[in-house]
Amino acid sequence: MKKYSKYKPSGVEWIGDIPEHWELSRLKNFIEKEINGVWGEEAKGDDNDKICIRVADFDREFNNLIKSNNTISNICQNSFPIYL
Repeated sequence: MKKYSKYKPSGVEWIGDIPEHWELSRLKNFIEKEINGVWGEEAKGDDNDKICIRVADFDREFNNLIKSNNTISNICQNSFPIYL
């Protein structure tokens, strides 16, 4: 793994030090929309493929999102509720 020249404390004990130029942010700051109940179809490799974050994708012991083996579903825009 590449080493960076300078590190700083993350402010989160279990994360430890992070590269000096990184910023620590909450996951919710990067989520554009939260939609429950829409699962879609198998991924097709087109623009309708979306990453689906499931409850099973959270590591509750370390308060962390598991970033490997993401579930990707094909969800057409007309599958979303009308209020979006």
